[in-house]
Amino acid sequence: MEEQPPGKTAVNGTTPNGATGVASREIEQSIKDLFSDDYEIRAETVSTLGKHGEKAAELLVSTLLKRSHVSTMHMPITTALEVIGKNSINVLINALGRIKEIDSARDVYLVEALAETLWHICDRKAAGVLVEQVRK
Repeated sequence: MEEQPPGKTAVNGTTPNGATGVASREIEQSIKDLFSDDYEIRAETVSTLGKHGEKAAELLVSTLLKRSHVSTMHMPITTALEVIGKNSINVLINALGRIKEIDSARDVYLVEALAETLWHICDRKAAGVLVEQVRK
């Protein structure tokens, strides 16, 4: 993940107030812990991310988009997004909307990971976006 200037958050560039700054740091650490070799740490991390809802979803999707070339990142991140559930739907829809063309196998894999995550969450709101992805 890119380092942010002191006092800035990765999501919207605003200065965090106490609780928000702590939550952002906890989410960022949890995202790193998703890739731990220790299963218990990974399981606890997914649960922690689930409690942070949409804010965690934003940072997870941002990480996935920045590092989509690392295929081993897809599964842990999409699993966490599924645990977050309905709070991650808008973030996933927005991410898919930003992918205008599929130019490489990497793009296919990324779209597939995001679309499949939406499908697993099972919300009707995602149906139109999923159909649009098939047209790409």
